[in-house]
Amino acid sequence: MRLFEYLRSNGIKRSDFIKHLGVHELTLHNYIHGVFPSKKVADKIVEATNGEVQYSDIFFPMTEEEYKRSFEKGAKKREN
Repeated sequence: MRLFEYLRSNGIKRSDFIKHLGVHELTLHNYIHGVFPSKKVADKIVEATNGEVQYSDIFFPMTEEEYKRSFEKGAKKREN
């Protein structure tokens, strides 16, 4: 399960989750949108979510199909 899905499905506010991780809100935003955290922070995420968010979810957040769609969206925006 991806981090944003975990937070949403468990009704956890980002502001509460960052306190547990000890990171800035913008940093958490970046993690959710594909910036890789350090191993130490990844360990904290897996622990804080009781393993519902796995390392593979953190370091490979998009499926190949999602990546292609994201790339196509970006290309369309650049065309306009």
